[in-house]
Amino acid sequence: AFCCLLAACRNHAGDNDPGKDEPDLTALTTRRFMLDKNPGELHYLDSLYKAQKHKTPYIQAGWYLSLANYSINNSQAGKAVAYVDSAIAIIDKQDLSSAAWKNYYFSAHVLKGNRLFAKGDYAQAMDNFFKAKEMADKTENTCNINDAINNYIGLVLYKQKKYEDAKTYFKAAYMLIVTCPGSKYKALQEQQ
Repeated sequence: AFCCLLAACRNHAGDNDPGKDEPDLTALTTRRFMLDKNPGELHYLDSLYKAQKHKTPYIQAGWYLSLANYSINNSQAGKAVAYVDSAIAIIDKQDLSSAAWKNYYFSAHVLKGNRLFAKGDYAQAMDNFFKAKEMADKTENTCNINDAINNYIGLVLYKQKKYEDAKTYFKAAYMLIVTCPGSKYKALQEQQ
């Protein structure tokens, strides 16, 4: 935890490459560093955010994404959508040619899509999944994100009883899993 706090304190707001010298609060607040539903989790997140001398848009977006994940982990899905909407409002104003902003863009839209899917709002879930897919297709980031997005789209279509359309997306997801480099372990997990 001490290493995470030190990493969080490195903040050079003058740099133009977000994420290079700024902490990624979403990475620092993953389950590897915290226990789910632990009341101290929110205090940890607050102290990471407050430790930042300059609250750049990158740090603010990470803060909102982390709060969204915290809300989901603590059965407060309604709050999660509000937080992820705040993150998207910041992210959409940024230069998405940066890898750091692209990662936040993918994370935010997939997270929102999953929350909307869970609520049964399939049209809005699809809208968010397709926003992430469109960005992934533009960046040729098919191996890192499109397998999951295709799977999510397939799940929405399946729930809507559009089985043939769902099958197309499930097959596309599977093909990416088995053909992308370094995905052998992932493919074995998906089969199980």
